Amino acid sequence: MRIKQTLAAFLTLASVLSCAACGSQSSSSTRTSSTSSDSDSYAKWLDDRLGDNVGKVTIGLGNDKDYGIDMSDFEDDGYIIRNIGTETLIFGKTDSGLDRAVRKYAKNIEAGTAIENVTFHEGTRIEKLTLFGTDISEFTVVVPEENNENMKFAKDELVRLITKACGVTLPVVFGESSAEHQIAFRFTDNSDLCEAGYRYYEDDGNLILEGAVDRGCMNAVYRFLQNECGWDNLMSGDSRLNEADIVAVPEGIDETETPLFDFFYPYTAGFWFSRVNNDKRSPTRAQSSYGPIEHACHGLQNYRWNNGENHQYFQPCFTDESVFEAVYDSVTRYINSRIAGGETPGVEFKDIDIAMGDNDSFCMCKNCSDVLRYDKSNAGAMVQFANRLGEELEAAYPGAHLYIKVFAYFSAKKPPAVTTGNEYLHVTYCSNGNCANHPFDGSKCSVSDDNGFSGNENHQDAEWVERWAVVTDNLYLWTYAMDSGLHQYTIIQNILPDFRYFKKLGVTGLFCEMESSPFGIKRIEENLMSEVSWNSEMTDEEYEDFLCQELEIEYGEGW
Repeated sequence: MRIKQTLAAFLTLASVLSCAACGSQSSSSTRTSSTSSDSDSYAKWLDDRLGDNVGKVTIGLGNDKDYGIDMSDFEDDGYIIRNIGTETLIFGKTDSGLDRAVRKYAKNIEAGTAIENVTFHEGTRIEKLTLFGTDISEFTVVVPEENNENMKFAKDELVRLITKACGVTLPVVFGESSAEHQIAFRFTDNSDLCEAGYRYYEDDGNLILEGAVDRGCMNAVYRFLQNECGWDNLMSGDSRLNEADIVAVPEGIDETETPLFDFFYPYTAGFWFSRVNNDKRSPTRAQSSYGPIEHACHGLQNYRWNNGENHQYFQPCFTDESVFEAVYDSVTRYINSRIAGGETPGVEFKDIDIAMGDNDSFCMCKNCSDVLRYDKSNAGAMVQFANRLGEELEAAYPGAHLYIKVFAYFSAKKPPAVTTGNEYLHVTYCSNGNCANHPFDGSKCSVSDDNGFSGNENHQDAEWVERWAVVTDNLYLWTYAMDSGLHQYTIIQNILPDFRYFKKLGVTGLFCEMESSPFGIKRIEENLMSEVSWNSEMTDEEYEDFLCQELEIEYGEGW
């Protein structure tokens, strides 16, 4: 490793500092020296932060032959801090590394603690990785002839991340292999793994990564590296590969996981507090097998009639034959345009969004009123409308099995008392205005008689959601945020019991809206939800341990 070369260079620095200093520079506004203009801003930051306490410091960015600095084997966030006599050298591989280094130096000075020599993130994080007693370098990755884009993406990610972890680039063979030690990909025939589950296990000294066809192989790679190799938060958040002299994956491992939801999306609207540095890559639509269907979002307003009236502001008459024909014609034009573009319904696109507009103005004509009396809810006519649309689209496009997405929203949150959904119906329940302080199941909310459709305690949501779970097998939940205020999952202790409750109900997807002004906890919430979505069987103690770990990593020693 280059650490030996670097240390050797430092041992000779004392004799060359006086001449090497000619290569450094210091602006008139700083006391700290910098080796180039690229690091001037960090010198000024250090001077502004520490004032006269800054000490004699020289900082630099990247390699520097005058100081004998070679950072070629450092990661981008790597850095060194070295004491040479009365001078301290601080060098970062990139801006990211130098920023970390000067902040560490400043914290030590302010705390009055000794400045120790530090080498951060040089070389590979894992010095030695073994699988079942055999060094990783002895293994060959084997991909069967029967594969898909997700499996090939998983293979690429495994090779790339193993190289990053321990510096070994694994060979890859497609088809049969005579290699003595193999990491073999397979598709599973276990339907319980749904679209994204996996199993990884040892088989006679070989590692088998067995995944559901759509996305299981990709998840098998990430969860193996996270669970067995110490690559924390690889599924969500700022991933961290812990440094280790040796990681020894034991014989007999056999792990199976299926995510709690077919669809899971913590929506943060791309705000600054949601940005993460994660080592995994995002697959293309093809590499993710075109993914699960997304959440519904007022899609009915995309289909207009009667001179283009917009149903964002009032609901159409769901019992009117002309309305159905207009929606059907508009939807089929959309489907045919996708087909003309080379796409296949049920593959590249899987759903039709006719979720109601953002209002509670339902039609009260005689036919709609008859359905209202029959189903005791405005959702009745809407569900009947969606059932028919799904059946007629399946007849027109056999085998497409397009989901018809609707909202349970405002007065349609109350489920129909009699009507149930067919296999094409997909319902997103919007929990707008519910209690953010207590679990979703209502077990800790007081009972109130004045619950409304946009302001209610959780026992009312629980009553409605439990009926919707009977109405349809395809139920999503939208944990609804009221912008700029406290809302669902601000109280992080609710996440585990809520996810257990959602699992019990058979909820298939979760759209978690977290776009409100942050209170500093949003990144933690997302990591907690991601981990629980993979491991809803964790105990309360395990959840607490994971929470404390995340808080300490995010906020440091003062967490």
